[in-house]
Amino acid sequence: MHNNIVKLTGQVISAPIFSHSSYEDNYYIFSLSINRLSQTSDILPIIITSKKLDPASITPESKLSIYGDYRSFNFHSDDTTHLSLNVFAKKIDFCDSKETPDSNEIILNGYLCKAPIFRKTPLNRTVCDILLAVNRPNRKSDYIPCIVWGKNAELCKDLITGTNLNIKGRIQSRSYQKKTETAYSEKTAYEVSVSHIEVLNKNLE
Repeated sequence: MHNNIVKLTGQVISAPIFSHSSYEDNYYIFSLSINRLSQTSDILPIIITSKKLDPASITPESKLSIYGDYRSFNFHSDDTTHLSLNVFAKKIDFCDSKETPDSNEIILNGYLCKAPIFRKTPLNRTVCDILLAVNRPNRKSDYIPCIVWGKNAELCKDLITGTNLNIKGRIQSRSYQKKTETAYSEKTAYEVSVSHIEVLNKNLE
């Protein structure tokens, strides 16, 4: 699937656990930690199938290189629905050395499916939040939140839904606190931090 490509290298921090079954195959999920140049880490959920790899072969501290795609599905819980995002691993290689550099790359081609949200951060950085619909061959689509920075954010702010975009960047995890009726709960958001964007059809408001 050339419109949705993920390449990761990082360290396993949790052993695979059973997620679900579908079409006579079992799916397992584990967490991969990928260091940024800033020495902070992105911790990403990875989905594997037992038909492609024995989940017992993946243990904490394993260093892996993963090739796959980024997928979304709506998760229903306690009368609420939220978007769940996972890397679906199509190929996994075990690294010979833990000194293998970490890497985090995603390439997407998709369509803007919501109006962009243009804003400034508390540090006065210009950003634009977009939601990209990326089509699968089976007529399903994955909905990928992306954050665009600086001049690229200026480029995106006036685009309308249906605009076709090429995007390159990395998948990042971000912790935040969500307020409930009685307290705050710790949550994690996943999004693509965009380093390069190409507008393929310039639909402007």
